[in-house]
Amino acid sequence: ISKSLGKIIQKLEAEDHTIGIRIPAYLFTLELIKQFGKPITATSANTSGKKTPYNIQDILKHISDKQQKLIDLVLDVGQLPNNPPSTVVNTTLNDLALIRKGSVDLHSTITNNEKETRITGSKLIKTYKSQFNKNCIIFALQGKLGAGKTQFAKGIADGLGINQTITSPTYLLVKEYKLKGYNKLYHIDTWRISEESELENLGLSDMFKSGNVVIIEWSERITGILNRLNNRQNAKVIWITIKHLAEQKRKISVLT
Repeated sequence: ISKSLGKIIQKLEAEDHTIGIRIPAYLFTLELIKQFGKPITATSANTSGKKTPYNIQDILKHISDKQQKLIDLVLDVGQLPNNPPSTVVNTTLNDLALIRKGSVDLHSTITNNEKETRITGSKLIKTYKSQFNKNCIIFALQGKLGAGKTQFAKGIADGLGINQTITSPTYLLVKEYKLKGYNKLYHIDTWRISEESELENLGLSDMFKSGNVVIIEWSERITGILNRLNNRQNAKVIWITIKHLAEQKRKISVLT
């Protein structure tokens, strides 16, 4: 759920001018959208409060005759996989809010000092080490100034076995650190960029290679780039929101 830019018909917006964007994982639907070349608007297939449908009959038996007459075409692919419903996340708040839990996971951790924030980053990167060979692991960090993004980045470096001092690359935009073999950790700060093209000119294609780890502070400034990366098979984007709760206390939300 995101804030609408007001470029769609008003009927598709909620009363608070938000809009729900669904990102399907079903190959046929993805191909349909690709061939059509535009977004597709849709209502839920199931009646509110009824079971999640996995075949056409599950839908038809829970809607009225009048509603059935509104359907012009049915594409029946048979019994669908018994997958959980999609995860629904509200992105309009300072902190990501889970509206409905599905196959995508959102979990939060409370840290009470900089050391715990750093340890959280170290533990998280270790859970993805098995994916290094086939993916570029990208940590998209969001949070206000002083929230602890750089401390979290230091923790990721700790988990990767990097002994160099990690500092914010605010004025350099990008800092790189050597990992095993030819792979690298790239630490990016987008605070000073005004256009996404500024970052693309720094050689992003080389940074986002399988085996590399990329940390991006102020990631909300380059959502276009990150959304394109999310569609690549060799990229794994992990969204991190760090919220300041007290002088040292932080809430770290992870969306994978």
